[in-house]
Amino acid sequence: MQVRTLQTNMVNFSKPSHASRHETTFMRYEEIMKKTAVALFGLMILSTSIASASVSTMCGDANGDSKVNVPDIVYFINYVFKGGPAPSCGEGLTPKDCGDPNNDNKINVGDAVFLMGYIFKGGMRPPCTIGSPALTTTSVSVITQTTAISGGTITFAGHDPNIARGVCWSTNPTPTIADSKTDEGPGGLSFTSTLTGLSGQTPYYFRAYATNSAGTGYGAVLSFTTLDSTGTVTDIDGNTYRTAKIGNQWWMVENLKVTHYRNGDALPNVTDDITWAGLTTGAYSEYNNNPANVATYGRLYNWYAVDDSRSIAPEGWHIASDAEWQTLDTFLGGDAAAGGKMKEKGTTHWLSPNTGATDEVGFAGLPAGDHGYAGGYESIGSFALFWSSTAGTGLGAKFWSLHYYDSILSNFTNDKHAGLSVRCIKD
Repeated sequence: MQVRTLQTNMVNFSKPSHASRHETTFMRYEEIMKKTAVALFGLMILSTSIASASVSTMCGDANGDSKVNVPDIVYFINYVFKGGPAPSCGEGLTPKDCGDPNNDNKINVGDAVFLMGYIFKGGMRPPCTIGSPALTTTSVSVITQTTAISGGTITFAGHDPNIARGVCWSTNPTPTIADSKTDEGPGGLSFTSTLTGLSGQTPYYFRAYATNSAGTGYGAVLSFTTLDSTGTVTDIDGNTYRTAKIGNQWWMVENLKVTHYRNGDALPNVTDDITWAGLTTGAYSEYNNNPANVATYGRLYNWYAVDDSRSIAPEGWHIASDAEWQTLDTFLGGDAAAGGKMKEKGTTHWLSPNTGATDEVGFAGLPAGDHGYAGGYESIGSFALFWSSTAGTGLGAKFWSLHYYDSILSNFTNDKHAGLSVRCIKD
């Protein structure tokens, strides 16, 4: 009864007598609720340091004491207004699963007000009806002929801990748990799954799922195509490269690192920009003259090394011609889409946003940058630039490129003195 009197005296929603209908100004809703809460529990509530909650699955039990009572109101106020700890609801549950008693899909001052009504006025008990989980699907990675890796993140557990999580997949556009699936069991909100038993060169649809006592929720449906075949090839220096069959072509899916021609003759490593710009014979460099970049990005070669009859490609392989690059481009759907299917996913090596990167054919294109034709290094993280074996006009030669900002596979002409990455294709 005292609480009701206090609220009535403190908050006056009536229109001031001196104001016109359009001049009435109300206090912001959250400010009113905050002042009400302060009056109810005293200023000390907002300055009290509250420890992180223990776990709870009870709707409205923000502080994890297995009760819905006044301390939960305090906890909400501390979280909303003072940046205190969020409700912690237990493994496999999000803060909203126990921290959204008014069921509006938000954690805010309205939840504290709702509990006030429930505790002090005999209002409605926090509903938090158990429902199916909501989650997102993780894009596929590390695709092989028979496996791929995906996963998911539960964004709302439906007020109930999950009893199963995983990824389901099918060759049909709408996979369900009745199709092939992984089962990671109950547990945390994020998970990783390995899809197994796949067939080579086959399109698959997949999505994450999570199941609780109310049912199964699914993430968005995504797709990928398994590789036809994979293998390895070794160059004259003993470097071994992963290979993949894409369409009817076998490609190296790592950048070349070799420092010798196939006959054993050494390629010079040229670090001086003036010398580099004046070359008319084969040479290589390492980005920023730093050998630590080689393991990930390979080496950068001028076109004279690409064109040398002694060959820098492994035995049985060669540098892809412009026509062979065009064949790959066509197989992957043309310029606009091919680049995304060839780029390594994520932003570990690529700059954000690495638009459209799925690497669904396993090409693993890396942004190794370039050594300029007049010297200087640039564009690591931004561009993957690959020589073709096809000459252009004058001092130019054809190359192909991938970019961090789009999904396009482009082809241009560059000066033969430039240092670019090299990918080889099987004879």
